[in-house]
Amino acid sequence: MWYSVVKPNQELQMMYTYLYLNRKPCWARISLGAKRKHYNETKVILGTSKARTVCQDANCPNIHKCFKSKSAAFIVMGASCTRSCSFCSVHKDRLLFISPLEPFYIIRSLRSLHLTHIVMTSVNRDDLSDGGVEQFIRCVIELKRNYPKLTTELLVPDFKSKLKSVCNGFKGRLPNIINHNIETIPRLYTNVKLGAEYLNSVLLLGQFNKLNQRSKPKSGIILGFGEAVGEVLITVCDLRSCGISYLTLGQLLKSSQHKPTPNKYLHPNIFKIYKKISHQIGIHVVASEVMARSSLKIS
Repeated sequence: MWYSVVKPNQELQMMYTYLYLNRKPCWARISLGAKRKHYNETKVILGTSKARTVCQDANCPNIHKCFKSKSAAFIVMGASCTRSCSFCSVHKDRLLFISPLEPFYIIRSLRSLHLTHIVMTSVNRDDLSDGGVEQFIRCVIELKRNYPKLTTELLVPDFKSKLKSVCNGFKGRLPNIINHNIETIPRLYTNVKLGAEYLNSVLLLGQFNKLNQRSKPKSGIILGFGEAVGEVLITVCDLRSCGISYLTLGQLLKSSQHKPTPNKYLHPNIFKIYKKISHQIGIHVVASEVMARSSLKIS
């Protein structure tokens, strides 16, 4: 069992105290890479298509890596959020009108990008009665209609306790992967995920697993808020009980000058240990590394 591995492992506890409170370690710094050709090409294509990406709007540390490989995670329903979570670079601002043309903006960019897998996500839209479910479904339908071989992944918000209406809306129309981030441990939810509830996210993931067995649930955890090792493992166990097929674990990075700095920078070896333990708990597909983000394609 996983606890027999964790309990005697003093190395994990020692590495977890490897802190850089005033200086970011080299492994937590974003490398821009030597070649920018494909990155620039992808950026130009997205700029002319009117499709927005979370890569740009949320300052994703993998933007150069993904753009060089001509892949991207698209954001729908605007780039202004109804919340202001401590880990995110997307700002709480004036909400935008939801355009019915959003799916076609994405389709237009795909004609030039030639993707085989696409991720779509959104900000929190607590102002909408369904939280944005209808727009997500519209995007999935149009993408499947135009690109039937394209695999789709939705990275959705918690929809703020609209569990019943969300499940009814997605029933029979789920993508290949349905992703919702648990983000952090229960103890830190109030400070990290403003306006969200841990139990609601767990229930949402569990319901996604029951709706359609062909759609694989996925979730992600951000580390570095000050969580204890045991708390992380309990959260991983909760995700396993929800039937999670894919899991990402990554390091919290300072997203902007207005956001708090990470409480801890974890050594890369810790992520390797978490990956091994997550496998033993029963989650077989895990991306656990400093720069791992929930929109990362893993298989």
